[in-house]
Amino acid sequence: MRAVGGYVIENSYEILRNGIVVGKVQREWGGRWSWDIFTDPKEYGWADSMTEALHDARNALGLRKASAPAR
Repeated sequence: MRAVGGYVIENSYEILRNGIVVGKVQREWGGRWSWDIFTDPKEYGWADSMTEALHDARNALGLRKASAPAR
């Protein structure tokens, strides 16, 4: 747990791509989850669960398409 900007972040996870931090998923005060991708322009969103936030962040990075086999 860490305090940031006057409120407490309960869980925060970095998203790595080839060993480089490219984003984060964190549980916000109140229970919702947010995700941020460090691109230009920055992409971000909100979700009701950690699984949904990770799924949305992976989609924003294009990882879902890259990991699925072509048919």
